[in-house]
Amino acid sequence: MATLPLQHLTEQSAGVGAWMLKVAMEPQEISYTWTQGGQNKTGRKLEFVLVSEDSTKYCQGLIKRWGKEPTATQNFDAAKRKFQKGTAWKVSKVSLVKQVQKYLGCSCKIVIDMNKSKFEPVLQSMVKMPMQATPPEDLATLLECHEDQVVDVIALVAEVSQPVQKTTAHGERLMVEVTIMDDSGKEGAASCRFTAWFPKGANTAQCSQLQNLIESVASQKPLVFFNLVAQKEKTMDSASELQSMEMPVRPVLQSRAPGRKPLSGRAGISSPSKFATRALKRTDSQRMLPPSSQSKAVKSPLCRSYPPL
Repeated sequence: MATLPLQHLTEQSAGVGAWMLKVAMEPQEISYTWTQGGQNKTGRKLEFVLVSEDSTKYCQGLIKRWGKEPTATQNFDAAKRKFQKGTAWKVSKVSLVKQVQKYLGCSCKIVIDMNKSKFEPVLQSMVKMPMQATPPEDLATLLECHEDQVVDVIALVAEVSQPVQKTTAHGERLMVEVTIMDDSGKEGAASCRFTAWFPKGANTAQCSQLQNLIESVASQKPLVFFNLVAQKEKTMDSASELQSMEMPVRPVLQSRAPGRKPLSGRAGISSPSKFATRALKRTDSQRMLPPSSQSKAVKSPLCRSYPPL
């Protein structure tokens, strides 16, 4: 069966078409709780970035732990081992998860239920796939969106402040102010600022994430930011800022502004591969979000850094 472009994946075509997808990065594992019958329940899920043969067309994948124990946990752990970063899959008989589109930063606003869909492994040598997902929107366009929404963007890191230790409800955190920019907008220099919170500890992965962010300032290599939350400012302001939100403890860069409710989803920072890197400036015809006269603030619910490919 021939595969279709990812943008053609809809509820109508999901059960009859096939798509070629690749796991673009390590999944985000999330624990969550809910109440059932007066009892607190704990669940676990994996969120993936799945990229098509076109690096600008990518979506989200979701695996949940479900069923009776111990089989549920065994199947969940097996899925983590199965869907490794870089693996390619032919996906058919697709089941989609219902999700509000404005809460999805991916370019194709869909979530694939990986528990129920059919995934057939494909050899890397059999198909040419991009090494990384590349968001198609520029920073200036995203800062002009009409309503609050989750966004992805490629940008240069212009500045990272010195880490400051803070005591929060979730323990000790290292806080840094991050300024990102690209060459979009009328003046060719759009920029935003946000606060990123890093759990303080001996976790090597967490330390390397912060270090990668700091080193990107000197290297001047663009990073891909996933799932930043763009929010409209109530007042007209010529300077847009990026503010962050601290999330419950997870093994990634985390943040939440005091008194704010955590948002669902994930934000990430990833170094584009040599195949994925492209000019930061786009034409108006490539911009999907409508312009607005109001400036925006972008809030990062959760920042995640990946080592260079």
